[in-house]
Amino acid sequence: MSDCIPCTVQVLTHNNALTIRQNLESLRAFGEVIVQDGYSTDGTREIAQGYPNVRLMDQDRRFLGGDGYINDFSSMRNLSIFAAKYDWIFPEDADEYLSPEVIEEIRSIVERGEPGVYQAFRRFFINGEPIMHSSGYPAMQIRLFHRSCTVSGYRKPVHELLTLQPNVSVRMLRNELPLPLPPASHLHRKYRRYLDMETRRHRGISLSHWFCFVVWRSLRTMVYLSIRTLWILVTPRTGKRMPLAYEWQAISYSFLLMILTFPPFNRSPKQ
Repeated sequence: MSDCIPCTVQVLTHNNALTIRQNLESLRAFGEVIVQDGYSTDGTREIAQGYPNVRLMDQDRRFLGGDGYINDFSSMRNLSIFAAKYDWIFPEDADEYLSPEVIEEIRSIVERGEPGVYQAFRRFFINGEPIMHSSGYPAMQIRLFHRSCTVSGYRKPVHELLTLQPNVSVRMLRNELPLPLPPASHLHRKYRRYLDMETRRHRGISLSHWFCFVVWRSLRTMVYLSIRTLWILVTPRTGKRMPLAYEWQAISYSFLLMILTFPPFNRSPKQ
């Protein structure tokens, strides 16, 4: 481990035995992998404990819902960010993996010693086949950052955002990150959990706030994704298009978000 990358990879898990081995195999070069596990019962924990660079942490029950799934991703991620051994952090999902090219690029950045923040283009994969055309592209996300560049870690319980120090510029990784997608039916259940979290987050907002921040953004997203999906569908292209079942879920998410957060209907039980 003398040539390990001085960077902490953070992985959130909950019954991910089918994918966690591939994930952790691709992370052997890193000095530390913090696996925050949600009390898995399918062998995920046992697999993770078999890797010498893995530190297993139990997920904090304060940030778990009654179904055992995370209901505040930012708070959960922040726990391991500030417990990390290294100042360089790379958040990773349990069903993802890193290519050798990405690993070597990360090594080069970290060993250069200049603190920074890097986002990456995520390439969707379905059944091992890359998706070349999707309304969701470019699927950019901050994935590598130095801890000194953040104010207080992540914010927002779902679709979390990293808070950055003033004047910190976000640079781009040269290599794409592969992002395997589950079957559309599994993705629907994941979106449903996210919608429930968004509904709770917006509970009690005013009608004006709902119009300005939920309706406007959701309509803009729906129109953009619909036009992009149609354009991809009707124009000649080489390479695989994102299946319509996946595109439709992304569009309908914005529509359902408006309906479920409508203030007269989205009140706490006591109201």
